[in-house]
Amino acid sequence: MTRLWHQLLRSNLPPDLFEDLAYASFGLGDTSYEKFCWPSKLLARRLESLGGLEICRRGEGDEQDPLGYVYLCSIICWENVVLKRSYFVFRIDGALDPWIDNLLKSLLQLYPLSPGAEIISTDDTPPPRISLSEISVNYFQNVEDPLQTDRSYYTATVKCNQRITANDWDQDVRHFEFDFVDDIQ
Repeated sequence: MTRLWHQLLRSNLPPDLFEDLAYASFGLGDTSYEKFCWPSKLLARRLESLGGLEICRRGEGDEQDPLGYVYLCSIICWENVVLKRSYFVFRIDGALDPWIDNLLKSLLQLYPLSPGAEIISTDDTPPPRISLSEISVNYFQNVEDPLQTDRSYYTATVKCNQRITANDWDQDVRHFEFDFVDDIQ
């Protein structure tokens, strides 16, 4: 992030660099600090100065906001003595949920849905993409090796495994070459 920020602060950047960029930002902070949500404010201000279009008013999540906290109380019993322990769990829902609603409204104005498409309610849980089920320990004794029975599996040896991105780059993109036992097309 630091390198990106330094690049954005360069004085020789053209003022229309981000003229095609629509952005939205939400900052997290604590109003007990003098510079509340300062990084988010700086980033939004810099993107705007470089021609970016803020599509939704910047959101700010405050750790001190009463809507940002959920009070949880747990009662612990130990050897017939009741101990009461209370604690706070931080949530940003107080500020984030309304901001997301405004962001979605802004996005729908800029990019309307295709005819016939509907918005899925946030209360609806989508169906799972996978399901897990318990199997018996003996299950694997009767399973055949797919390399022996399924013609879509092949045995190969890795001939080349070479990183093609620079060593100081975060991503690791590689070039692989394989030598197959079978003649495949």
